[in-house]
Amino acid sequence: MIGNRNSLKIATLFVAIFVLTRCCIAATHFSVSPPATFSGTDGNGTPRSITGALPTDFKEDNEVITSDGSYSNKVYFEATVPADCPYTLRIKISGDLTSGSHTIPYSSLRYMYTYGRNITFGITAPGTKLNYAKYRDFSTSYQDVYISGSTAGGGTYEVPPISGFPADKIRDWEHQFKYAIQVPNNTYPGVYTATITYRADPAGTERTADISVTVGDYFRLSIDRGTIDFENMSPGTTKDNVPVEGVIVTAKTNTGRPWFLKISNDSPLSSGPYMIPNSNFIWYGWTDGSGTWYGNGTDTMNFVPSLVYSSSPTEMNNLPDGTGNHLKFKLTIPRGQPGGKYLSNVKLTLTE
Repeated sequence: MIGNRNSLKIATLFVAIFVLTRCCIAATHFSVSPPATFSGTDGNGTPRSITGALPTDFKEDNEVITSDGSYSNKVYFEATVPADCPYTLRIKISGDLTSGSHTIPYSSLRYMYTYGRNITFGITAPGTKLNYAKYRDFSTSYQDVYISGSTAGGGTYEVPPISGFPADKIRDWEHQFKYAIQVPNNTYPGVYTATITYRADPAGTERTADISVTVGDYFRLSIDRGTIDFENMSPGTTKDNVPVEGVIVTAKTNTGRPWFLKISNDSPLSSGPYMIPNSNFIWYGWTDGSGTWYGNGTDTMNFVPSLVYSSSPTEMNNLPDGTGNHLKFKLTIPRGQPGGKYLSNVKLTLTE
């Protein structure tokens, strides 16, 4: 408080309030079901998921369930005749991931070959692991993932050199994968699906696994400062253009629905029992967007939210930058107003 009754210090606390008509963020998950099986051997049917992924995020499938620390997205290959050996494991994707009329480019999805082993004998796959432990872009054409090796002593097939195991047979090879996605900026919410096809040559055996990415809603409001301050004022004076650079209020969404920005305060500027009426407290500003700005330069603060801005159709999915609106304030101190430090909470509300 300032002792001189002719001088006031006015401070306004700016609080961003997020009010949504539905859930702000839906968890994003990514799953593969069922895993491919080349031989009839049971695959691992546990769904794979990436949680918390939203537009602009890079997320991995980090599910680990095996004792050796390898990943659970498994493909099995079993052969019992020389014609199937040596073999090459290949992979491709059917095309872009789709959800209704919306798409995620297949180039946003990546795979990694993480591990290979012979289940029967518990040995690591001795062949060539292409892009092992490195992410690789998907293609709609087959790409080599694993090329089987051969045994010592002139053997031609990937057969463990174990006594009693016929040299013309291979059995139960398990190959494991890890997946990741870079969700594009303007991805709409929805469940996006595509199909991964695995192929073992020369037998030409193919199996498929459906892959889906569930993208959640992104609906957020932010401001570039927490307070504004009118500093020292005297009764009967007016201060305008506060703050000089304006308060930047940014709305970001991917929902594809119209949204509205509103302003209000929950009490007048107050200092103990003394108040400055809202009729003396004016907001105004401008927009960087293509929607409708409703401020006319003389709008007073109100306990009931007042409409500041409504989105245009092009702003219903405006990631990554969002839409910026700029607010400034004007305050007139009534004559004879008692001195004090006057505060009010200004609320910005974003709704759909």
